[in-house]
Amino acid sequence: MRTLPLLAGVGVIGAGLIGLAALTLTGNDDGDTAMPAFPALAQHQDAVTAIVLGDEGQTLRLTRENGWRLADKAGYPVENEKVEGLLAALAQSRLSETPLQASGSQTSQRVRLETEQGEALADFRIIGWGGVAGQIEPVTAISHADGGVSTITGRLMAGNQAEDWAEPHVVDISRWRIAQAVTAGDPPVEVVQRPDGSGFNLQPESSAVEGEWITQTIAGALERIYFSDALPLEAGAGMEELGEARYTTLDGLRITARLLRDNEKQVWVHLEPQPSPPINQDRESMSLMAQAQVKSPEDVEREIAQVRDRSAGRLLRVSDVTAMVMTVTPGSLDRLSQPTERQTSEEGP
Repeated sequence: MRTLPLLAGVGVIGAGLIGLAALTLTGNDDGDTAMPAFPALAQHQDAVTAIVLGDEGQTLRLTRENGWRLADKAGYPVENEKVEGLLAALAQSRLSETPLQASGSQTSQRVRLETEQGEALADFRIIGWGGVAGQIEPVTAISHADGGVSTITGRLMAGNQAEDWAEPHVVDISRWRIAQAVTAGDPPVEVVQRPDGSGFNLQPESSAVEGEWITQTIAGALERIYFSDALPLEAGAGMEELGEARYTTLDGLRITARLLRDNEKQVWVHLEPQPSPPINQDRESMSLMAQAQVKSPEDVEREIAQVRDRSAGRLLRVSDVTAMVMTVTPGSLDRLSQPTERQTSEEGP
């Protein structure tokens, strides 16, 4: 038997701060003799079809449907590894022999695991985390409805924000893979990668273009598009249509981006990927940047399936800067004249 002091610290769960006072954990040297914290979960982990995070009014619901999804974000896909890691950690957790004692205010995060019938396989609160003396890994403390307490080695990830779980990149296509990009502007702007891969030609030509920055910005509109929000596709019925932008890669991918603007002036996009004949271009004649970015036919096929999974049946929120790039017209090219504008405006995880 050993008694380990849990060091004071501060942890973040979702948007809430977890303040830990001096906690004391009493446990066995042989963890295998301790009772499972969630016996039903340990035996039926695959039966979990929904995870509800947070309290009423501030919940996030994850559902299992062809992979894990954000139920409240039009079924946008979740990083499955995070969910499976959470379930595995809970299934392996063991009850501590005595309750943890803590002083000071506590903020907790509720977690409920449900079956397809809505039954709870687990319903508990994460009450904090901290360090154990003599142990590098942090410890997560869990409070059960019956008053029991269990601990898990490691910091348990269970935030109730969509960004905590969502696949971060909606799409990320390098500008140097782009053979042709046509904006949704009226009239549109078209950029075409030069045969020698040295840059992009603009159609129609414009005196507003100085150097390569503007053409590369248009070609790079699909770089680092991060998830921020999603709506069902039918939510766009009353929105303003901004047009369709089209992007064709050197290696056989075409993406059509349909853009809409809601009453709050936020812009949403629906992406439709499909195969396209690869550009008949000798690889050695491409620029070194293009050679490093182009994909094999098998990788392009996987990319099409991935983008379709993230966009099918839903609208995805894009930043104002991305919307501006995708809808630029010949008369508004000067709006893209600042080289750092898009880089400083886009935010990633």
